[in-house]
Parts: sequence; C-alpha cells; structure tokens
Amino acid sequence: MNLREIKELSNLMDEKQVVELEIEETGVFRTKIRKASGEIRPALTSTSAKPREITCEEKEQEEKEEFTTITSPLVGTFFRASAPQNPPYVEAGDNISKGQMLCNIVAMKTQNEVRSEAEGEMVEVLAENGHPVEYGQGLFLVRPFIKKNLATENTEDTEKIKDFL
Repeated sequence: MNLREIKELSNLMDEKQVVELEIEETGVFRTKIRKASGEIRPALTSTSAKPREITCEEKEQEEKEEFTTITSPLVGTFFRASAPQNPPYVEAGDNISKGQMLCNIVAMKTQNEVRSEAEGEMVEVLAENGHPVEYGQGLFLVRPFIKKNLATENTEDTEKIKDFL
C-alpha cells in the first residue's frame, strides 16, 4: 500500500464519516487508520459481513404479503372432508384452482361448502378439523400463482409461449 492509496482511503473515510478502518492482506500487511476526532461514528461494514437477522414481526409481514388467506365466511364447525373416513379435500402442497372445494363449515346442522377464491399452492391449513371457527378467521394460506401478461412480453417470446401452450 502506497501513500496515494492511504490518502484516498483517508478522503473516503472523511466522505463516509468513518472514524477507524483496519485493512489486512494475509501474510502481506496489516494497517489500521484512525481519525483524530472526538466523535465516534459507526464504521461501514464490508460486503462479507453476516446478513442481518430477520425478526419475527418482519417475517410475519413478509408472509402476509406473499400469501393469500382464505377466511371463514361464517361461524360454525370446520371439517376438512365430507365424512370422517374420507380424505381431506385439500392438503398442504396441493395446487388449487378458483372455485375448488376446500372444506365444509357446519352451522345449525347445515353443511356449507367453502370454495377457493384464489388459484395457487396450498401452503398451510390454519384451522383444526372438527373445531369451531369464527367469521373472518383464516382457514388456509395460499401462495398465488404468478401470471405474466403475454401482451407486454417480447413478441417473439410471446409467440413461443403461445405455441408451447
């Protein structure tokens, strides 16, 4: 490291308001530059720094943005199948389409069908089979399919896609 490089680093430290900088090239050299100011400011981190951990609140916010929640249209008892011996209408991981039967909610001895409002992948069943649910309570989490608008794509690519479909 020559004097010109040190001056450039010093100017960069002034510009970015960095008080201390340590540079090491294994086996070659190690240098530490410290500004003579009384105020200490946080140093810039390198790109090899550990990624910031995501808090639970941030993760929940991401999940809300990524998924569609299918909610209960009424108060009643949630059933995943038409009868206890039958398999559930849908499982986590299934692809669902609009209007597909998802569950039954029994209210006042009447079975009410709940059908899908969205197309996508069933990510999670939020309600427990045979348990009561409230109006507006989340029943299913669905990851919507991503649809591309073919009209905005490159015309050559659009023709290839149309031929493929």
